[in-house]
Amino acid sequence: MLSRQRRLRADRDWDALFQRGFGVSGPVVALRVCATPGRRRLGVSVGKKLGGAVERNRIKRRLRAIALARWESLPEADMALLARPGAAAADFAALDAAVMELADRARKRIP
Repeated sequence: MLSRQRRLRADRDWDALFQRGFGVSGPVVALRVCATPGRRRLGVSVGKKLGGAVERNRIKRRLRAIALARWESLPEADMALLARPGAAAADFAALDAAVMELADRARKRIP
């Protein structure tokens, strides 16, 4: 489980992320990033179009588990993982590969 210090929680933080940050996306997951040197925080969002509550929660748990396992590989930034329609059908390995590919692309764009 992500600790309180590692989660993106406040509305103002989400707003700042979408106003000042940039995004990279793939067919399964999109990643929104706003550089914050010395700190990593993560938020996860799964829309209702992806299924019922059980399916959405499953996707969120998988994305959080991937982020926690790969925490040091993620860029120092505020980040939001946004599930896309392909996430519901993707297995854990496919989600993991997608998240890491997006993290690498985002890291290259951070000054």
